Order: sequence, then structure tokens, then C-alpha cells
Amino acid sequence: MLLLQKRPWTIAGLGMGFLLALLLMIIGFWRTLLLALLCGAGVYLGSLKDRGRSIIDAMLSLWMKVRAFWKRF
Repeated sequence: MLLLQKRPWTIAGLGMGFLLALLLMIIGFWRTLLLALLCGAGVYLGSLKDRGRSIIDAMLSLWMKVRAFWKRF
């Protein structure tokens, strides 16, 4: 308990690293990457909703940003 109180972020980092290693071994690199990207998109949309924006507006805004990014290539 003392270690958890002294270094909570170290313990959290250890847990995240362990979870990432398990996911890489169990489902592979590309599926883990897709899972991380989808989780990131969910966090992004959820944070926008927390700030009072509509999910539809947020998704359209995100789509326009992605579309503009890919049009450059």
C-alpha cells in the first residue's frame, strides 16, 4: 500500500505496459493498434460531449478534418 501511495503513476504505467504487452501477444500488433485508435476516438468524442457539443457535430467535424488531411496526398 505504501508503494501505491508514493508512486501511483509508476504503478499505473506498469499496469498499462502489462496490458499492452498482453494485448500484443494475444491479438497481435494490428488489432491492438486498431483497438487503441478506436479507444482514442471514443475518448475524443466523449470529451467533446462532456463539453456540451453534439456527437453528430463532433463526428462531422472529425470526418472533415480526416478528409482534409487525406486530400493533401
